[in-house]
Amino acid sequence: MSPTRHSGFLIESRTTPSLDFELVLPDPTGGLFHAWRNNDDPGIPWVAGASFAGRLPVEGTPSLIQSNFMEPGNLELVCRVGARLAHFWRHSRSLEWSAPTWFGEGCAGSPALLQGVFGARGNFEVVVPAVPAGIAHYWRNNDDPALPWVGPGVFGENLGRVDAVALVQGNYGHPGNLELVLRVGAKLFHFYRKGNAWLGGKEFFDRAAGQPAFLQGRHGGRGHFEVVTPLVGGGFAHLYRDNEEGQTWRLLAQVGAADGSFTALALIQSHYGTPALGNFEVAAWDGRRVLTYWRDDGRARAWHGPVSELGFVRGRHVPELWDVDLLLLRRMRERGLKAATLAVLRKGRVLFEHGYGWLAPPPDALLRIGEVSQALTRSAIGVLVRSGKLSRETKVFPLLGLLPAAGRKQDPRLERVTVGHLLDYRGGWDVGAAGAAADGGSGVRACDPAFASRTIGLELGLSAAPGAWDIARWLAGRQLDFEPGTREAYWSVGYLLLSLVIEKVSGQRFVDFLREQVLAPIGVKDVFLGRSLPGYRHERELPYLDPGLALSAFPPSSERRVPVPDGSWSIEATEGAAGLVASAGALVRYLDKYWLVGMEARDGDAREAVRAVGSLPGTHAEAVQRPGGVNWTLLFNCRVAPLGKSVDEIGPELDRELASIAQWPE
Repeated sequence: MSPTRHSGFLIESRTTPSLDFELVLPDPTGGLFHAWRNNDDPGIPWVAGASFAGRLPVEGTPSLIQSNFMEPGNLELVCRVGARLAHFWRHSRSLEWSAPTWFGEGCAGSPALLQGVFGARGNFEVVVPAVPAGIAHYWRNNDDPALPWVGPGVFGENLGRVDAVALVQGNYGHPGNLELVLRVGAKLFHFYRKGNAWLGGKEFFDRAAGQPAFLQGRHGGRGHFEVVTPLVGGGFAHLYRDNEEGQTWRLLAQVGAADGSFTALALIQSHYGTPALGNFEVAAWDGRRVLTYWRDDGRARAWHGPVSELGFVRGRHVPELWDVDLLLLRRMRERGLKAATLAVLRKGRVLFEHGYGWLAPPPDALLRIGEVSQALTRSAIGVLVRSGKLSRETKVFPLLGLLPAAGRKQDPRLERVTVGHLLDYRGGWDVGAAGAAADGGSGVRACDPAFASRTIGLELGLSAAPGAWDIARWLAGRQLDFEPGTREAYWSVGYLLLSLVIEKVSGQRFVDFLREQVLAPIGVKDVFLGRSLPGYRHERELPYLDPGLALSAFPPSSERRVPVPDGSWSIEATEGAAGLVASAGALVRYLDKYWLVGMEARDGDAREAVRAVGSLPGTHAEAVQRPGGVNWTLLFNCRVAPLGKSVDEIGPELDRELASIAQWPE
């Protein structure tokens, strides 16, 4: 196979006999990431390669080729950072990406790179929109041992500012013309270079948007020109020029109108289908995700897709645990899940922290952990008990000095509720007995006061969402469901009260005491109190996805409907009941030092697996301690899978996979 003769961020490589697909796009946190499709696997899964280019703020999309340097050929790309161009290459044997070589200036848009037929080896050719007008052409002399970049030659200034370009090495002329498609506004133009002169400039389409893709295909005796371009209004168009009859551009198909608007497309003609022809494959990028499509080369020549919405793993690759990554990626893909983080620890050593999904979460992304917060609250209570400042027999309501709101009478049994009762869910409240009405349509357990922000705020006449002490004061005027200590019934509000006990005894805010007295001594930092409103959250906290809308609790009288996780209740007011956010790595390190069940610091190995689950709208969190010194934590940014399958099933399957590992990494 020859080097890549057309530009784009997707290629079919010669790296393996199966001709894997290779894709490089900007990493949302900076730099670039590389993914590849394993065409040896019948499931043709996409697999994450290395992130590289550090935190460079890459703009637009890179252009990727496989060159004829080394065997079977290095991957080479050019991308734009600011007004300059950077060239990277990946060694064919070590598979490591190089540092950048910088060239060019006054560049805009996305560059287009190919290895052409000029020169003995074939020079690299790059075109890129120029500032303030026209197109800049650079080339690298691959016959010179110094491999110098030459240029720019600027042309097309009469077009004004050019928005996007795509480049092909054609077979017209000798040794072959460079063929160029560019976009100005909604119009596509075709240029070609004959000798050293750029000619043409014919307009052939007027509803284009974003970055087009262009190749000379294998249909027709000479090979038709094929173009795909994002469309104004969404989806993309497929156009072609019959290079044997009239050289007229025609619109063949419009695809994916319901899939949204795309910022860039990449096009290849693969080895799938008839060997002499091959299917067209498109990767469509919208700035957040890639959707893939393909067109069969048969008589129907119909487009199919989107076939996949790609998801990748970020974090240090651990070959021995690759099946764990693959399992999670498959289950996320089946359910349409957008983001997850997973951390695995064994015998005191964190084996990996990974981020998954097209939201490209970093491994240390923060997510709500729901009721898993209660394990950390127990540990904080344990610190106070071991210091002699508190006991299980301490009466909670007398300690807190809580009085009911005006017009309410206090149930005398509240005076008998102890710290031990709250730890054991024997405080006298029963979530099942209280009904299941939602608070303002939120879908959370409004019968649990920890989540009834609107109800409590309105009853207390508050102008702002209630805090933890407001909820406790409201609770002081409610009747218990049973005598404290006589039976067990889950109600998370008991752990909200335990948060206030910690504040009262320690003189610190709950989260400050937790971070300083429980987590800091074991080197854990990434645990914080959550915030309901997106604008106030930690910069590393991911968005929460839930299909529901509900009335906002900010303020309780609001008639504004918001996404359920974004203010339909006050998560910060739930404190140690369900109010914490954490990274998966922070949680797994916590599990190595404290038991999930009970107040004690950990002093040995688990005899059997213990699992804690936190589930709220926009949140699903799991923490597991296993025998053999294995702990793991898994966090999702939703609890309702868009494609219907349960999120709850993933954790147990993941646990079975981890339990089956015979060879752990050293």
